[in-house]
Amino acid sequence: MKKLLACILSVLLLCSCSQENKKIETAVSDESITPTSDNLTSLTENEYSKPEKNVNEIDYLLGNSTGNIVNGGIATIQDDWIFCSIIEEYKHNVPSINNILIDVPIYGFYKIHADGSEKIKLDDCDATYINVVNDWVYYAATTDDYRNHIYKIKTDGTEKTLLNNEYCNYVSVCNDWIYYASDYPPNIYKMRTDGTEKTLLIKEYNGLIKSVATAGEWIYYIQNIEGKLYKIKTDGTENVNIEMPSDFKNYHIFEYAVVDDCIYMSFDGIYKLSASSKEIEKISDGRCNYIVVDGDWIFYSGENGCLYKIKTDGSEKTQLNNEYTEQINVVGDYIFYRTGGITEAQVQYRIRTDGTELQKVGTAEPMKTIISPGQALNYVRNYINGDGEDVFEPNDISLGGELIYKYKNTNYIITYERYIDDESGKHHLIHDFEIVIDNEETGEGHTITANWYQVDGITGDVLPMF
Repeated sequence: MKKLLACILSVLLLCSCSQENKKIETAVSDESITPTSDNLTSLTENEYSKPEKNVNEIDYLLGNSTGNIVNGGIATIQDDWIFCSIIEEYKHNVPSINNILIDVPIYGFYKIHADGSEKIKLDDCDATYINVVNDWVYYAATTDDYRNHIYKIKTDGTEKTLLNNEYCNYVSVCNDWIYYASDYPPNIYKMRTDGTEKTLLIKEYNGLIKSVATAGEWIYYIQNIEGKLYKIKTDGTENVNIEMPSDFKNYHIFEYAVVDDCIYMSFDGIYKLSASSKEIEKISDGRCNYIVVDGDWIFYSGENGCLYKIKTDGSEKTQLNNEYTEQINVVGDYIFYRTGGITEAQVQYRIRTDGTELQKVGTAEPMKTIISPGQALNYVRNYINGDGEDVFEPNDISLGGELIYKYKNTNYIITYERYIDDESGKHHLIHDFEIVIDNEETGEGHTITANWYQVDGITGDVLPMF
């Protein structure tokens, strides 16, 4: 317990202090080709419909938007065709963490006519980071070694080609280049769309790279330990931290979307930063996840986990559904998203951007759905807050794989303990307690329990134990 207390205290202290800048190295192959106006395809010569406009749309042909790619790239659109994965069936009663039995979806990769009149199967996989450029679809798929590899296939489903054998995330395609991040070591690479000329752009020694996406001549990414947003030219030069106003330098950025001159980002709310003027504007309060910007609207998952939209000027905030929402992708007039994951059956939906026509993508039905530990912790957070002001810090902390919420200005926290499946039912157990430090030098101390909460594993109902 003493070691655990010291560990928790260290994490809380780290989250309250600004991080020291980490060293990032860039390297560019001598054989790499720098994109110029002479060798890039103009959108005026290639009709292409994409969900998010970009500042460089006249010169750069992107396979998907930055917001969609950061959120997993589970869907994109070209002309009247939507490219996405569909759940075809479920493998039942698969053990997950804490011995919870869940239903695991089996996906097929399809292209679907936007009016739903036709669908064509492209591959037997759950395709992510989907990009469509001209006649080719580029995507990541998990193979027998449980690692994401990059493939390409013709839009008619022919000529499937494996492009690399390493673990890949955040795959973006711009013109004739593919940009992606490796898992370990956490580097950023580019290669030609035929799989040649692999080039290391960033070698990251001191922290994880996440949320990598290409917008025109720039690649954006978050340095995970610092929580800072960076950008680097697609030729490997000018690797720079996105400059923030002085009042915001200590914030940890979780997600972002790039549109025209503006960068939309989330930390304790949604903010809009002008890349040219460096002015920053707050769009929405509260914790926001999976942000995607499409036209005049921002779509995101709110503090209660539900899907929202809000105008880019901060007006007309609207709740669009009543369920936990992840991996939001906007394609044409539709929003695609997923629910579930590690401890519950994953389901994929689509809904119109005006909140109508909610429907499941695929007809397979899971046998049961159990809410996740993260959802259970959020239910308790909302229960404690009631209708009043949020008494917790805006961002969660991960400790040993578990989620923790810290009360504001105190040493009290709530943390997920375990899942229980017995004769009394299926429920999650949440601990609410204070950390008391007895020795400031060693960090040793003890805890005082404030309460225990049971969260029903199916309904999410919260029951305080005293």
